[in-house]
Amino acid sequence: MFTPDFIDRAAQDPEAAAAEAGLDSEVLKGLLAGEQDTVLTGCIDHLAGPDAPPGIPCTASFFACLGCKNARALPHQLPVQIDVRDRLLATRPNSDPTTWRAKYQAATDRLEDILRHYTPAEREQARAKLGDGQSELIDDLLSGRLDLR
Repeated sequence: MFTPDFIDRAAQDPEAAAAEAGLDSEVLKGLLAGEQDTVLTGCIDHLAGPDAPPGIPCTASFFACLGCKNARALPHQLPVQIDVRDRLLATRPNSDPTTWRAKYQAATDRLEDILRHYTPAEREQARAKLGDGQSELIDDLLSGRLDLR
């Protein structure tokens, strides 16, 4: 998780921030620019995913990014993270409890963990920043349209 404070430090001294994060400075630059965003996080190396041989693009579900060692949550992703968490929780009362837990509990817990790093005011500001394109992306994620078949 990259906090807003870390993002500020990275803007001041990218090399030091990259070293602090244990990343190559170009990878950090791409993460901060959103060039390596998945749906819910940024990815430091999509060719080193948990479900594919090294050098092959990752095929894991975008929900799996939340638990991947290559994932980094960034402040600009907060609107999507909040909306996905809210939508997952909204489905819970109308779902079979066992099925919901199996499909969404881990993702919801990880999103909750990310959200705890932000103040209530920061979360409210992020809610207001959710764009139409992001809402469509979330629709695709939740409907399964983003999963490889």
